Amino acid sequence: MVFLAGPLAAKGLLITEPIIQTMVSAVVVIVVMLSHRRGAIVLILLGVAADLASLSLGSEWSPVAASVLRRGGSILTFLALTWVVSHAVYAPGRITFHRLQGAAVVYLNFAIICTSASR
Repeated sequence: MVFLAGPLAAKGLLITEPIIQTMVSAVVVIVVMLSHRRGAIVLILLGVAADLASLSLGSEWSPVAASVLRRGGSILTFLALTWVVSHAVYAPGRITFHRLQGAAVVYLNFAIICTSASR
């Protein structure tokens, strides 16, 4: 799906953006739900609720309100993911290749959060 939706989005098809957002949200929801951290689960549920509200009420509300909901939901979702991954990365123990990959995920998530806030 990633290798199909990405190029189609670059060509300008409108249906691919919701597909990409759904795939990213599904991965984030799975990771956070498997973490067993109640705070992260609450954050992810609030983020997903904000995303769904921006999609379902976007035509009834002003475009600014829908955009704020969508960006706020994205920020909450990626904050929850960053929280879960950072606990695994910075836990006591040996430095492994998986922890290095997790550290890269944390820093890339901060980049996504900053771009969501500045768009």
